Amino acid sequence: MHVNVQGKVNGITKVWHSAWAAAQVGWTPPSSVPAYAEHLFHACESGKGWRECSRYCTHDAAFSAQAEPLKGISTVYAYTEWMKGIAVVAMPGSSYELNAQSFDPKTSTATFFGTFRGTHTGHLHGFPAPTHKSMETQYVYNMHVAPCGKVDRITKVWHSAWAAAQVGWTSPMDVPSDAQQLFHACESGKGWHEVKHHCTRDAAFDAQAEPLKDIKTVHGYAEWMKGIAVVAMPGSHYVLNAQAFDPKTQTATFFGTFHGIHSRYLEGFPEPTHKSMETQYVYCMHVAPCGKVDRITKVWHSAWAAAQVGWVRPALQGSPGVHAGEYYFTYGSLKRGFPNHGKHEEELSRFVGVATTLEPYPLIVPKEPSCTNPNCPYLHRQPTLMDKAGLGYYVRGEVYAVKADDVKELDVLEGYHGKKHSDNVYFRRMIPVLLESGEEVLAHCYFIADHAEKWAELQKGVAECLPEYTSDMAVGELKPGWSGPA
Repeated sequence: MHVNVQGKVNGITKVWHSAWAAAQVGWTPPSSVPAYAEHLFHACESGKGWRECSRYCTHDAAFSAQAEPLKGISTVYAYTEWMKGIAVVAMPGSSYELNAQSFDPKTSTATFFGTFRGTHTGHLHGFPAPTHKSMETQYVYNMHVAPCGKVDRITKVWHSAWAAAQVGWTSPMDVPSDAQQLFHACESGKGWHEVKHHCTRDAAFDAQAEPLKDIKTVHGYAEWMKGIAVVAMPGSHYVLNAQAFDPKTQTATFFGTFHGIHSRYLEGFPEPTHKSMETQYVYCMHVAPCGKVDRITKVWHSAWAAAQVGWVRPALQGSPGVHAGEYYFTYGSLKRGFPNHGKHEEELSRFVGVATTLEPYPLIVPKEPSCTNPNCPYLHRQPTLMDKAGLGYYVRGEVYAVKADDVKELDVLEGYHGKKHSDNVYFRRMIPVLLESGEEVLAHCYFIADHAEKWAELQKGVAECLPEYTSDMAVGELKPGWSGPA
């Protein structure tokens, strides 16, 4: 303490090891926030989406929030894509502010307190028409950081109703009665005889789906749906997951799921496959001033549904002798110029083109040579695709037109013995892929049967998740004592 000429203290300097004292009573200073968590926060809030955010979190990172707009979102993948829609599409020019951040090393949890600002000027599917109103909404992210340093879980705390009120997103109005009755009449297979009571006589129909491309009227669609629900799939049923009404555009929206088994013949369709489908879809019904529906648009991934019941698309032109819809998508060592291609040139003689999966999948590749497939002669970095749609990357590979006998030969190489067989190394199912030409086809694809071991390798850091398997990864010596397929 410095004492002035009057004898009073006019300055104090304290020498104190505060950290030592704080440690004694458990007052520890906040640790620095892990870099991956910070990067994830900024990538998400700026609308970069999963493509950028996937670099900073685990592939199966979970998400939760007690907020109405987010109640159906359970993965960070889905949330970052939702946030991209808000920040880039619905509210272009939006901004955010990081008010505070901290890290608790005991629970390995990073906390971010932010404020998001934006004006609703863009059209985003599933949201009201642009209100041109602004929001300034506060929220907190609690991000759990895994031992690898990446985020594996996010919990968002957010008063969504307050934000919605700011931009004029009000609760949906009651759905008009005729629209509701039309939905139920159509899905239960009542046909035009019942549906016509709830729509105008010339009600139009539209769908960007291959089986429905020639149907232009609700009359035609109601009869088509009757054939599916009553004739081809007797005993089918449906679930109405959600419904809403937008009074500004006079549009009723229905989100449904249809369940059925193809057990009977219907003209224009393949022979009964006795396979089941569970397919989701949305109807957007425009309601005329008279209260009846005058237009329906159906949004439906028909190729996905067709794959479930074995309804495959016709072969591409220029592939004579190929059974309808028989395509094979390879992401590994059977691609052109790769080690196993030459041994299967006969099965792979009809190259169609380079393609990418329509959904992300984890393509796991070990960092060192390792091949557990007893039917593959090479000790190389074996690629394995996991049947976990929505995680990983859009995988790049090649598509070939194949015959049934070709597929049997490929089954031998991949160790596939039949559906749910206990000895399967891989299992095979149909997935939609997108060719570079822009055409979508259904193709056979092999997924690893027991993915627990491969997933563990990824978590340990001895394997990596990649969007493409390259030729340098496929190089390898013959396995010691190789004598042929097991």
